Amino acid sequence: MQSLRDEDDTFKPKPITFIDSNIAHIYANSKRAKDEFPGYPAGLLRAVSLARRLLDPLPEIAGLCNQDNEISSLQLHWLKELVPKDQLQARLERPFLAVVNSVGVEINRVLDHKWTEPLLQFVCGLGPRKAQALLQSLRGRVRARKDLQKVLGPCVYTNVVAFL
Repeated sequence: MQSLRDEDDTFKPKPITFIDSNIAHIYANSKRAKDEFPGYPAGLLRAVSLARRLLDPLPEIAGLCNQDNEISSLQLHWLKELVPKDQLQARLERPFLAVVNSVGVEINRVLDHKWTEPLLQFVCGLGPRKAQALLQSLRGRVRARKDLQKVLGPCVYTNVVAFL
């Protein structure tokens, strides 16, 4: 029996990763999830969110910073409700600005994987409206950063190019 276990791959221990599912629950109930996967059950939407978070947590969490202010749904502190909503939103978005601009955003990855689009709004010089305009105007892959200058214009390009 022991020799069978040594030869058979099914008895080898499998890696297990524990992850908090609060973000997955928020995503499953969001408009973004309904737009990406219409008609999918909530359990499957949570699984998609958890898998994305294991692959790359930054875009999955950044997706909660949207017009619906879903990031404030996270229970981060028991006194959170005492902070004014606009001030809370600004304080919760500040770390995303710092982290996204320190690691940068690969524009071709954003074009290939729609779920990473929320990162663009945190690139210095863009913001939500310019990020959406950039995504709508880009067609196909970006071969060189100079290609972005035609789309963004010289001033915005100068501000953005170091982070893309």
